[in-house]
Amino acid sequence: MAKPRPGQPLSERETRVLWMIAQGNTCKMVARMVTPRVTENTIKATSHHILVKLGASTITHAVFIALTQGLIGTHADCGDRAAYMRHRRRGETACAKCLIGKAEWDRDWRARSVQHRQECRQGPSQRAA
Repeated sequence: MAKPRPGQPLSERETRVLWMIAQGNTCKMVARMVTPRVTENTIKATSHHILVKLGASTITHAVFIALTQGLIGTHADCGDRAAYMRHRRRGETACAKCLIGKAEWDRDWRARSVQHRQECRQGPSQRAA
């Protein structure tokens, strides 16, 4: 396995492990939850990689960085418009990950809307071509 470098993006597994740690789980607890099963030492090594990649001095600092940069959300399903709406229904402030997901959805929706309007203006004979 290659050594992690500061500034590298977190892998999917590292992001998942960091989110579980952010929820208050210990390395031992995370090792039991991760599929396929891994050892506590594997989770500790993953935590070290997270620290290096985020440039954090402690795992708490890494969680703070990840939350503020939108790398992890406050809930497991954070990161899209639906999760953003769940935050709103709960009366919560949406996390950065959900705000980014909603902004991406809004941008895509506007692009689809513009494309649809252009297709409607063309008329049926031009659309078939």
